[in-house]
Amino acid sequence: MKQQKTLLNATGIAVLVILCASLPAAASVLNFDSIATGGTVAQVPAGYGGFTWDTNAYVTDNTYYDTAYSNTTTFPSAPNALYNGFGVPTITISGSPFSFQGADVATFADANSEVGFSSTTITIDGYLSSVLVGTASMTLNTDGTFSFLNANFADVDTLTLSSSGNGEWWLLDNFTYNGSSATPEPSSILLMGTGLIALGAIRKRARK
Repeated sequence: MKQQKTLLNATGIAVLVILCASLPAAASVLNFDSIATGGTVAQVPAGYGGFTWDTNAYVTDNTYYDTAYSNTTTFPSAPNALYNGFGVPTITISGSPFSFQGADVATFADANSEVGFSSTTITIDGYLSSVLVGTASMTLNTDGTFSFLNANFADVDTLTLSSSGNGEWWLLDNFTYNGSSATPEPSSILLMGTGLIALGAIRKRARK
């Protein structure tokens, strides 16, 4: 009876190991706060976060944004937020296949209000090998406050972020993603293999 209980406990542990190995990796978040702006604005550095960034991808400092445009906005993750430099209608972000959960987005306001250069919407399209796999869009708050845009793209290698028109700006913070869900990480494969070996050993002992 004692041996049977020990085997049951060991079986439970092995199953738990396998289940843990199959869980998706925790999401990563790019908040752009490590980019040095000198208290104003800066271009997103090449390779930031492991991605290839459009040359018009810029970040602005929260204090500078509020002071220069008479806002009282607090970025979800201060001090920086991404924006479409020069008001270009679309910027592109690309990299090895990844899943994209979403991001905090807002219009680029003046005096806490939507104005002529404020984008009224933001649309994010996800592509894999140049094939469109998903679209997420949101009408932005007119007072410049942030809301989270859920995308939930499973596997993409390119994102396009588009405003409502040329010369219209948006803000983005907490870019939330993780690695490809199609291929398990090496550590997960090892963990799953360990669990399967343990189950095999338990069954062998049970037959004796």
